[in-house]
Amino acid sequence: MNKIIGFIAVIALAVGITGVVKNGQVGVQGDKGTQGIQGEQGVKGDRGSQGVQGERGVQGVKGDKGATGAIGVPERLGAISGPDVYFPMFFHEGLTDGGGIRATSTVNSAETLLAADLNKAKVIAYTLNVQDATLTLPATSTLSSFIQQAGEFRSIFIRNATTTASMDLTIAGGTGMNLLVASSTKVIVGNTSGSNSARLDFVRRADKDIDVTMSIFLK
Repeated sequence: MNKIIGFIAVIALAVGITGVVKNGQVGVQGDKGTQGIQGEQGVKGDRGSQGVQGERGVQGVKGDKGATGAIGVPERLGAISGPDVYFPMFFHEGLTDGGGIRATSTVNSAETLLAADLNKAKVIAYTLNVQDATLTLPATSTLSSFIQQAGEFRSIFIRNATTTASMDLTIAGGTGMNLLVASSTKVIVGNTSGSNSARLDFVRRADKDIDVTMSIFLK
């Protein structure tokens, strides 16, 4: 019984305390602070201008089409080690033979050609400063370097370069020179153009003599 009374007393005390708290004054709540002002947004910068687009380059001109090339021809090359050749040679595009012109003259009615005249020239232009003359070919004994071997051959032209029609040049063979003519004359008559000529073909024989065949050409 005493326990029940004690419990009731505790309950009563609790209720009393609750009432006191309820009826008591509650402390005044402080004012709410003013909210700070938000800063202004910065001014937005202007948009930059777009760059100018570069002009398009000019297109190059197309070159003309090249001409069709010629059909190639196989090139055949050859070489020799010196002036002496011991095998046949073929000149399919022709051959140009030179040697120069040797000009000489005489005031005598009889003259003999020199070995140097034959060795260095293809044409001997002979001028007469005398009325008519006889020109004798050199002796074979003086021609040590002129067509030395048997069968060797060389052609030379002798021209009467005199421009007086009455001045004639007669060709005669020297010692060891066998002069052969196709006609009965061995005379290169003079003319005003100084162009009458004789062609002499020299061939060395096995006995070391030289056969000379002569053909005369007159204007």
